[in-house]
Amino acid sequence: QAPSLPSSPYGRCRSTLPSAGNEGSPKPNPRELAQQARWEEMLKARVEPYEKVISTYEEKLRHFDDQQGKLIEVLNNFDESEERCRELRTKLETVNAQHAAALQAQQELVRQAQHARASLEEQVHELRQEVSLRRAHEDSLQKRVALMENELSVVHHKVANMDSMEQEVANARKEADSSKEAHRRVQEEVDERSRDVAKLTEEICRLRQEHSREVSRARALTTEEQRKSEQSREDLCRVQDLLRDKTAEHALLLERMEQTALSASTTDGEAASYRAMLDKERAHRKELERRLQEQELKRLDGALEEHRQTIRELRQEVAAARTEVQEAQGRAAKMEEEAATAQREAALVRQQELEARQAVVGHESIKEEIAVATARIEELRSRIKAAQEDTRKVTEQYEKELEEHAQTQKAMASEREARQREAGDFKAEARRNQQRIEELQAEQELAARSLASAQEAADRCQDLQQQLQQAQDDCKKHHSSRNEIHGELQRMSSKFQEDAFAQDKRSEELSALLDDRNNEIKLLMYRVQELSSKYVPVKSDSTDVVLAKWVNGYRPAVPFFRLAAGMYLFGRRQVICKISNDKPVFRVGGGFIGFDSFLERFASEELERLLSYETDERTGEPKFVEAHRVRQMMEDTG
Repeated sequence: QAPSLPSSPYGRCRSTLPSAGNEGSPKPNPRELAQQARWEEMLKARVEPYEKVISTYEEKLRHFDDQQGKLIEVLNNFDESEERCRELRTKLETVNAQHAAALQAQQELVRQAQHARASLEEQVHELRQEVSLRRAHEDSLQKRVALMENELSVVHHKVANMDSMEQEVANARKEADSSKEAHRRVQEEVDERSRDVAKLTEEICRLRQEHSREVSRARALTTEEQRKSEQSREDLCRVQDLLRDKTAEHALLLERMEQTALSASTTDGEAASYRAMLDKERAHRKELERRLQEQELKRLDGALEEHRQTIRELRQEVAAARTEVQEAQGRAAKMEEEAATAQREAALVRQQELEARQAVVGHESIKEEIAVATARIEELRSRIKAAQEDTRKVTEQYEKELEEHAQTQKAMASEREARQREAGDFKAEARRNQQRIEELQAEQELAARSLASAQEAADRCQDLQQQLQQAQDDCKKHHSSRNEIHGELQRMSSKFQEDAFAQDKRSEELSALLDDRNNEIKLLMYRVQELSSKYVPVKSDSTDVVLAKWVNGYRPAVPFFRLAAGMYLFGRRQVICKISNDKPVFRVGGGFIGFDSFLERFASEELERLLSYETDERTGEPKFVEAHRVRQMMEDTG
């Protein structure tokens, strides 16, 4: 602990002064007393802040001493906790070693079990694949058997059909024999009929001639009827055109009627408005009866008469339009009746034409039916022969396939029994493997639980280590903060002296800076005077004369200096100038640009370069001042 300081140095100083109550001492002078009081007040004012600072530091020292005691207790506790942690760590290491050994053994068992399980799963997978293949093979065989059974049923059906066809063929043979007998009889009848046919052919020739004459007459009649039908169609088209015209006229009449109705409604509205106006006028008639009796009443009567006349005319027009519409509707009905009669006549003509064509075709159809019947009989004979040959071949083929099918069924039955025995063995082995896998999973779960408990103990130990490390860090922070406070006391004592010295130095620097700023202002004034001076061209150089007009017109902040004919110094940039269409253009890069765009691109850049002037080491003035003097001398000498 720091030594206790006196509570007030002012009391110590006051004890050294002579006391006013001493009888033997001489009385002090009032001036000396006042001066002494002032000195005491000044001393008190100077000492009070130091007393406050010292008291605060004493409190801080006491606080840090208390904290140091607490830290010592905390360190002792941490030492005890470290000892307990060491014991726990040794126990944990032993437990971890035991659990690690057990875990390795369990892991080895798990690896063996997994390896055995993988091998068993592979065997099971292979067996399943074989079973699936056998099942697919059995399914394919069953499908093939079903197809063969279907084919067999189809063959039986075909055999039945062939039996029925053979029976029909036998019947047909009997019918053919009977037909031969009948044919012989028919042949005799045909011979008799041939004689009759010869007679009939003569009659047919005569009938054909007559029929040709009738056909020519019918054709003439049909052409005439076609001509009449075309004429009736044309008449119908005309009637339809007339109907369209009448419908259009009817629509126009309806529009006119609507317009007249609208005009009538408007006139009625106007009449109603005029009646309202008349009522108003009658209301005001008592006041204006003397002045407007002769003039206004005559005008109103005339207007009313005109409106009444227009209403009458409109009503007459509406009646006439209605009569016209009724007449048009009557004419349209007549035209529709005429069109219906024309259509009926055309239908009759078509029916007569069809009957004539059917009469011509009827004689030729009998011969065609006889030829078709003979061709059909020959076709049936050929089909019967082909069907007999096909049935013989099909029966032989199906007998062979049935024998093969019986052999394959026997082989499949034996193979199926062998596969079923193998599947039973595989299922028993799979059950044993499943029991072994369940036992290994139970052992694995026990090992996982023991590993989790060991992991929890390790986590608790790690938490204790973190707490110990945090307490050590806090102790280090407290020591460093105490050292910082001691250093801060020393810095505060030396800072006052440094501040006083820095204040004096700052005042000297400000005065020097003020002088520098004044010099810069003077130089900037010189520069502004130089920039604002008028550009004087060389009269013999036409490019310089045109450029001078543009420079004096724009007054750019950066001056132009003529170096040679067509070459100028713009700030610190050398440029080539030419005249194009009485305007100066400057070469920039690979082309030329105008005066205004040149200033927009380079004026601000060159102005910044000029304002960041360089000073001459010999004179301490900017370098452009000397250039300005040289330019002035050149202008003075011409």
